[in-house]
Amino acid sequence: MVLQDCQAKRALGGAIGLSSAGLLFLDSLFLPRQLRGRGLGKAILKRFEEEGRQRGCRSAFLYTVNFPDFYARKDGRPSAERLATRPGAFRVFMAKSLEARS
Repeated sequence: MVLQDCQAKRALGGAIGLSSAGLLFLDSLFLPRQLRGRGLGKAILKRFEEEGRQRGCRSAFLYTVNFPDFYARKDGRPSAERLATRPGAFRVFMAKSLEARS
């Protein structure tokens, strides 16, 4: 998924990941600081998850250091936390069901 500046013909942000065995893995979601807080990150994540559903994925997974609250607001559930090498930093492993809710 890529957010593009069509006039400048360059990528502004997006998501990179892979799918395998019914699982969707988000490796990276990037959005420049000046574009945050406008719902663009949410839109990128939604499109990424929809692509996963189209590929038959039933669950999505990611690691995050800086933005666990962003993913938690999008229904991500922390399932493990590890200390990172930088003092005071941590990595959170998050999981989310991609199946339709009843």
